[in-house]
Amino acid sequence: MTNGSAIIKIHCDVCNKPVEFEVSRERIAEQKDGILRVTLAHGDPIHAIIVYVDKNLRVRGIDHSDSFQMDAPKREDAFVPSTEVAENLSVQLGEPVFQALYPFSEIEEREKTAFILDKTILRTICESGIISQSQIRQKVAFLEKAMGSKIDLAQIEAVCGKYVQEGLIKRL
Repeated sequence: MTNGSAIIKIHCDVCNKPVEFEVSRERIAEQKDGILRVTLAHGDPIHAIIVYVDKNLRVRGIDHSDSFQMDAPKREDAFVPSTEVAENLSVQLGEPVFQALYPFSEIEEREKTAFILDKTILRTICESGIISQSQIRQKVAFLEKAMGSKIDLAQIEAVCGKYVQEGLIKRL
C-alpha cells in the first residue's frame, strides 16, 4: 500500500490468469454507495472485467463484459514509434518496413488537398510566366478557405522545389 492506495490481486475467470491493479482510497470515498467499480482491460485477446471494491479494500464481486470496445480520438499528431519487432523485421528482410498511421480514406482526403495545391501552383506559374513566391501566395489564397488551412511561403517553396527538381519550372 502506498499513499492511500493499495494493490489488489484478483483472478480473471475469462483468461484464467491473475490480475493486479491499484486502487485509491480517495476514489472509493468519492463513491456514493461506497463501492468503486474498476474496469480492467487486459489479456490476449483483450477483454474487460469489472471489479467491485468496497471501502475496506475488499473485492465484492467481479463481472465480465459480453462485449468490449475501445474508441480513441484520432489525432493529427499521432506518432507510432518504431518497435524492436519492426526493426528486426526490416533487418531480416534487408529492406525498409512500413507501417500505416492512418486509414487510407483519411490519407486520400489529405492527398486530394495536396494534389490541388500542387497543381494550382504549377498552373499559376505556367500561366504567369515569371512570378515571385509572394505573388503565387496571393494568387492561391482562395485555396485556404477550401482547404481549411493556411498556405504559407514554406509550402509554396516546397512545391516549387519539387517542380524545379522535376524540370518543369526553373528558379531564377
